[in-house]
Amino acid sequence: MDFSREELIEYLKETIKTIPCFHCVDGMLELVDVNFNDLVQINVYCSACKSKEKFEQHLCI
Repeated sequence: MDFSREELIEYLKETIKTIPCFHCVDGMLELVDVNFNDLVQINVYCSACKSKEKFEQHLCI
């Protein structure tokens, strides 16, 4: 299945909203931004405890 960049970002926004914060477990994560280079970099934020996390994954093409 092929996704456009916009469709992938929208999918990530909706999916990440369902993940509890790794630090406080009370808040849910929110997508801050996504960068596509050799790595996919996803930055998330918890509005409850204000923690920020960055996830990186190599692209498999």
